[in-house]
Amino acid sequence: MNYRPYEVRVCSDGKRRGCFLKLTHEERKQRFWDKIKVGDPDECWLWLGAKQPSRGLFYGVYEWKGKGRSTHRIAYMLAKGPIPKGLVVRHLCHNSLCCNPRHLEVGTQAQNVEDAVKAGRMASGERSGRRKHPEAFPCGEDCKVSKLTEKQVLEIHRAYRSEELHSGQLAERYQIAQVHVNKILKFETWAHLRPTVESWGLPLEGLHRKNLGKARLLFGKNEQAVRREMRILREKGLTFREIAKKYQCSESAVRTRLKD
Repeated sequence: MNYRPYEVRVCSDGKRRGCFLKLTHEERKQRFWDKIKVGDPDECWLWLGAKQPSRGLFYGVYEWKGKGRSTHRIAYMLAKGPIPKGLVVRHLCHNSLCCNPRHLEVGTQAQNVEDAVKAGRMASGERSGRRKHPEAFPCGEDCKVSKLTEKQVLEIHRAYRSEELHSGQLAERYQIAQVHVNKILKFETWAHLRPTVESWGLPLEGLHRKNLGKARLLFGKNEQAVRREMRILREKGLTFREIAKKYQCSESAVRTRLKD
């Protein structure tokens, strides 16, 4: 860690006390550049001071205005001016310790990631950790927090895609939240089962709209009558879930109709 200039002074009471020195902006800049190995204009200027690891690389760190900052960001600010909000400082030379302003350029985080991919510093495809070490990324039944089995997930897909049950009924049957059922149906979770589901030849898209149409047909012209019935059932002490089960709709649909 880089420490602020410090000295011990003898006070009027004869005791020795330490204190920080106040530096001017130019003195602070000079102290910063003194910790950099400055070379030719096109060479990398390496940081010689304190470093901190980040994602397998080492970046220089320096206290600037009372706060620890990355040295390449400080070098850019001193040489080219303030860094626009929301942007990062990219290393065009792909050397994380370089502080040569010619090798630094601002850009978005997406551009920074793209630079890392082009330089081969970010594993992807067959080199990715998930491909090389699948045991470190358990999925499906191998995941410790999974509440369902592979057989149950396939049953959810078959029942929904054959239009036997909607997501609310499936959630109630398997004692999970409806949002988790929707994630399963969209392959946001248990995605490795997609080839199996596709091999059935059942529709994969548009089912939510069909169910919405069913809900409209369910209430349809008798919408007002259904609302009156729901209010009566609610006054009798039935819960939203019990009313939803009676009308084969979601709890949110019941709540919406009872609010109006």
